[in-house]
Order: sequence, then structure tokens, then C-alpha cells
Amino acid sequence: MAHKKKNNKGYKINTNGTVRKAGNSAKGDNSDMLLAKNICYSTDVSFTKRNSNVLMVGPGGQRKTQQFIVPNIKKLDNNFIIIDVHKNIYNKTIDSLKKRGYEVEILDYENVHDSGNVNYNPLAHVLSFNDIYALVDTIISTTEPITWETPDIGFNEADKCVLIAAIQYVYTKEEIYNRNLAGVIKFMELGEDNFIEKIETDMSPEIIRHALMSCCVRLAPISIPQVAKMTSDDTLNLETYKTEKKALFINLSPCDNYANF
Repeated sequence: MAHKKKNNKGYKINTNGTVRKAGNSAKGDNSDMLLAKNICYSTDVSFTKRNSNVLMVGPGGQRKTQQFIVPNIKKLDNNFIIIDVHKNIYNKTIDSLKKRGYEVEILDYENVHDSGNVNYNPLAHVLSFNDIYALVDTIISTTEPITWETPDIGFNEADKCVLIAAIQYVYTKEEIYNRNLAGVIKFMELGEDNFIEKIETDMSPEIIRHALMSCCVRLAPISIPQVAKMTSDDTLNLETYKTEKKALFINLSPCDNYANF
């Protein structure tokens, strides 16, 4: 059993970071996450000396959103990035967030033209080669087709190398209005001869040709008009989430996986 001690806030604190309020309620302060009726969990990592991640697992219809997610969004003073479905959480929390002074932004892949919708261009947040590598790793891992067969690691690595080189070229050489994923696709669609001419590489033309086709297929959803528009430029200033009171809702359809990456 975890050791408990009292702090100056009147809580009983487990060494694992769980906070129990002495009394019949556990509302705690605005940095404490509600886990149950009488239990809070501190999100103040400087106090708990450990991460504040919480994983909730349960079947559908068990009121996870209603009893855990929505109450904590309404209570916590943290900044939020929320994966939403059909604006379900947004509709239940928007009034509370605005009353508490939050600037609310929406990245809506279903209703691109709605007011308040922001654009997100991953290339606008690239600051170093490591950022390009992380972006490519995300694209490759989330666009891998579901199959019973073991993925061909060699082809995946070739895709990574080609995509890294293409993004690096577009990011450093192209005009600013082309520095987006649509610009990367256009560059790759010019073929292996153009690629070899502009990028120094030891890969054979055949491998480059295969990798270019594979990467274009992986990024094909960018050609969907609403996705192309939302990734053409960037109006989402993620850096301000460190200093300003903001909440971002990412609206995805549960039936479509074109925006997985």
C-alpha cells in the first residue's frame, strides 16, 4: 500500500502522485485531475516528480467522455489539445472554456470552411533536420497498410530516405507558398530523373522510382481538396500554447482514416 502524507493543502498524497482530499469531496485545485468522486490526481509534475499521463480503457457506452473527459476539461486550467469526433466534446465544453478566458481553435477535417477553423502545415514547424525526420517517421508509420504480412523494412527505409530528401529540398529550395505537403508531392511526381538531378544520392534509379511512387500513394490524401486547403499554410501557432490560455479541438470522422498522419 502506498505511503500517505499530508501537505499544506490538506490533501492526503500517495507516493504515486494520486491525491485524496480529506473530506467527502475531491475537487482539489485547478491543477488536479478528477479520477473519481473523491479522488484527484495532481498534474503538477514539479510537485509529484513524475509524469501525469492517465490511460482510460473501457468499452463504448460506459460514459468515459461524460464522466471523465468533459468534467476535467471544465475544471483544469491546463492548455488542451483534444481529439474530438463530430464535435461531441466541443459542444459540451465550449461555453465553459470561453467563460474561463480560453482562446478556442478548431482543426476540423470535416467542415473546412467553418469559421474559427485553423490550418496546420507541418513544414511550418520544422526547425531542424530532426524535425523532418520525426515528421517522416510519423507519416511512414501511420500510412503503413494493414496486412498480415511482415512489412518490408528495406522498402520502408527507402521510402523514408526519399521522403526526407524531398521534404528537405522543398523546405530549403522552393518558394514559401510551395513549402507544404502538396509541394512535396508535386516535387516527387516529377519522377526519378528530376530527383537525381536535384538531390545527391547513392540509391539506384529503380529504388528511387519505387520509393517515389510509394510516397506519393502514402500522401495521396493531401490531394483531397479540404486536406490540401488545411495544410497549404499555417495559422496554428503551437508555440503560443506554452504561454497563452488556449484549447485546440481536432475534429476527425471515425469512419475516415485519410488524416491519420
